[in-house]
Amino acid sequence: MKGKTRRSGPQVKKAAEFQASLCELFDIAHIDALQLIKIPDDQEFLNAQREPRRRGFMAGIDKVLEQKIREFQRHELSKQRAKREMQNKAV
Repeated sequence: MKGKTRRSGPQVKKAAEFQASLCELFDIAHIDALQLIKIPDDQEFLNAQREPRRRGFMAGIDKVLEQKIREFQRHELSKQRAKREMQNKAV
């Protein structure tokens, strides 16, 4: 409480070092992650996460992949409907 308002040079330096180290605090990847990851895009993403300004980030839903999944599901449903119609016509 006594030194709460006192801002000495070493105290300011220690506080700045602590704040800078907070960005590196949450690297929870495996120690051999780069050797374990086989997909080059994933390795590149991990390296981007480890950069000081973190240019790589995960955000929301991948719209392109979501669209492909929907198209695939529609195609599968269409196949199932056609199969049922063929079975109904054979009966």
